[in-house]
Amino acid sequence: MSAAARIPEEEISRMNRDDLVGLVRKLETEKLNMMVDHGNMMKEINRRLQVHLLEIRGLKEVNQRLQDDNQELRDLCCFLDDDRQKGRKLAREWQRFGRYTASVMRSEVAAYQQKLKELEDKQNELVKDNVELKELCIYLDQERMAQNDRDQGDGSSNTTNEDKNEDDRVESNDIHIRHRSEHALQYIRQLEDKVKHLEEEKRELAQRVDRHGAEGQRVEKRSPPASYEPGRMVTGGEATSVPPHHGPSKPEAVVHAMKVVWRKLGDVTPGTDASSPRPNRRNLETNT
Repeated sequence: MSAAARIPEEEISRMNRDDLVGLVRKLETEKLNMMVDHGNMMKEINRRLQVHLLEIRGLKEVNQRLQDDNQELRDLCCFLDDDRQKGRKLAREWQRFGRYTASVMRSEVAAYQQKLKELEDKQNELVKDNVELKELCIYLDQERMAQNDRDQGDGSSNTTNEDKNEDDRVESNDIHIRHRSEHALQYIRQLEDKVKHLEEEKRELAQRVDRHGAEGQRVEKRSPPASYEPGRMVTGGEATSVPPHHGPSKPEAVVHAMKVVWRKLGDVTPGTDASSPRPNRRNLETNT
């Protein structure tokens, strides 16, 4: 409030006309100045209000954008949570599949190992029989050659009828021995073919066992390790050691080996000649 407006009424009543006119003009000038200042203040207030409105509008846009981002993040979290649940479910399924596969692999490997063991035993038995038959054939050939040498060295064998009968009997025995040797050699060839076939089956089984073992390891790498320790697999590279078999040096050993030959010859009928005479075991034991 100006100083002219604070003049008391008594002083105003004592003023003359010119002073009053000057006072009125002064008051009007102050009033105009105040109105101008008020207008300027209103303009500044309006300008600031517009600035604040623009800021509010920008903040609303930022808030809306943040709300949209928040909604997208919520959707992404829901999707990731669903994916995590699916991953856990798939991991459990793979774990069950791994356990089942490991159990199947254990059973198959055990079955293959058992079959390999049976094939090894059968192969050892066949090799042993083959060695015995070879030694028996060698022994029979030596006996036949020795008997031929004795017949050729005896010059008085053609003088009497008894010697002729003896020659006939020796010749028939030679024929029987030859037939027995042919049968034994044929059976030996069959045994060798069977041993080769068993060795091929053994190699195939070993390869299958190795292949199944490699697949089991790949499955166990993706699944938790199972609580088992498989036994040592038998590979195709492991050779079967056959103990050396010494030839028979006594007639009892020869008789035993011949019994084995007759038993095997009785089993192997397709490879033998049906028209050839079958040697008698009793005659062979008598001759030996």
